[in-house]
Amino acid sequence: MSEKANLFLNLNTFKDFYSEEVELICEYFSIHKFFDLQEIMPKTGRDTSFGVILSGEISIIEEHLENSTRTTGDFLGEMALLESISRQADFIAASDGTIAIMTFDDIENLKHKRPHLAVKLIHRVTQAAVEGIRRSGIRANRKYMILMADETKISELVNWVEKEIDILSNVPILAPEWVAQIL
Repeated sequence: MSEKANLFLNLNTFKDFYSEEVELICEYFSIHKFFDLQEIMPKTGRDTSFGVILSGEISIIEEHLENSTRTTGDFLGEMALLESISRQADFIAASDGTIAIMTFDDIENLKHKRPHLAVKLIHRVTQAAVEGIRRSGIRANRKYMILMADETKISELVNWVEKEIDILSNVPILAPEWVAQIL
C-alpha cells in the first residue's frame, strides 16, 4: 500500500472504499501542504478542482466573513463540482496541514478508466455535501435532484429526462458538466 493511499485510508470519508479502490483513486489526487492563513482554493471564474483535507483546518470565507471551518476528512469545492458552477467562497488555511486535490479532468480520466470508482467517488462527495448541509443546521429552501450516468447509460438518462420534463422543469438539477452539456 502506498503512503498516499494510507493517508486516505485513515480518513472516515473513505471507510466504504476497499483499500485497492483507494489505491487506484489516489493516483488521480495530488498532495499539497498548506500553511496557516495561506489561500488554498480561491474563488475564481471557472473552477477546475476539488479537494479533501488530509490534515489541518481550512476556513470558508464568503463576502469577507468566515462561514464555516472544514477539518480532516472534509471535502472542499464539492458544490462547485456537483453543480458545475463557479466556487462561491475562498478557502483560507486556519492551521498548517495537507490537502489532496483532484482536477475535474482527472475525474473524467478516472471515469473513462474505472467508471465504477468515479461513480462511487462522486456518490461519496454528494453524501458529504448533504451531510454538511444537515450539520450546518441551515434548512435548504430548495430541493435538488442529482442526475448521473456513465457513458453506457446516458441515452437511458436522456430518454427518462425527456419523458419527465414537466416534473424536472420545477426542480434544480445537479449533474456533472458532461451530463449537463448532453442534457
